[in-house]
Amino acid sequence: MKQLLWVFFVILLTPLFTTAQSNYKPGYVITLNSDTIRGFIDLREWSGNPKAIRFKRSVSESAVNYTIQHIRAFEVAGLESYVRYIGPISIDNTNINRLSDYRDTSFKSDTVFLKVLQKGPNISLFSYTDYLKTRFFITDKFNTTPLELIYRVYNGSSVTDDSRSNVTVKTEEGYKRQLLKEADQLGLMDENLSLHVQRAQYDMVDLLKITSILNKLNSSSYKSVSQKFIDIYFGAGVEATSNTVDKGSEFAKSGVKPNTSILPAIDAGLIFYGNPSTKRLFFKFGFSVAENQFNSSYTLMYLSLINLPNWLLVLPLNCAIIFIMPRASNFI
Repeated sequence: MKQLLWVFFVILLTPLFTTAQSNYKPGYVITLNSDTIRGFIDLREWSGNPKAIRFKRSVSESAVNYTIQHIRAFEVAGLESYVRYIGPISIDNTNINRLSDYRDTSFKSDTVFLKVLQKGPNISLFSYTDYLKTRFFITDKFNTTPLELIYRVYNGSSVTDDSRSNVTVKTEEGYKRQLLKEADQLGLMDENLSLHVQRAQYDMVDLLKITSILNKLNSSSYKSVSQKFIDIYFGAGVEATSNTVDKGSEFAKSGVKPNTSILPAIDAGLIFYGNPSTKRLFFKFGFSVAENQFNSSYTLMYLSLINLPNWLLVLPLNCAIIFIMPRASNFI
């Protein structure tokens, strides 16, 4: 009977959880015929680039499922935008624990949504993330077809002076040559830009710095994107601390009493978002500053009375993974 009640309870709540998962935001889609349809897009906590989206023309209408086969682009206003891409995508593994023993240039032809990281007059930057890795693509004023920036890591062998063979990790940073070529074509090559490119890692923040320079944008244009992933938080409150005394201890026999102190506390730390556009899944890391204080008296065999003051600064670390489930009515 209990099992039947439990099953009924799960079935009853399932629609509520399904509805609560929606997170519709104003946006638009562009069809394959280049028609723009405005409405609301269900912005999810995507771990990679989405393959499909749910779209509503209005809040009251039923949702329509749009896949890569139906639309060429979509944008969640002010948050995220994606464009359709048909072409080669590298499939070599860059995970240091899963490297191949050879220079792997394999790729697959696919149709995917690329995330727009920056769209500029000279160059645009995109990203594509799946279960394997994150890749970056560029277009420029000379070529509007996205081109993947090359980055490979693999295990190679080298021969030492005593003719022994050692396995070493080799890195191919073709993206640096590609970006230097872009700078040269745009007539923007200089010593400062060359230094930025040579130091750039294959990540969003460093590549945005380069494309911002090529687009003649100020530093805030890429800092605002990277800083969305991290927030600083501060808080203040009251913390109650209780101090107990073992009943059988000498302190208890001598008259030490339990004590509770209520004192101010300060909380501060960092929040790391999985997706800064939704801010529904995030990791919180911080610390609290609080006092633990008590004042008691006790009597020993040879001393009539001893005051026992205690003051302690407490710095506990706080770590948490939090997922916020929006309300069903969370459309805007």
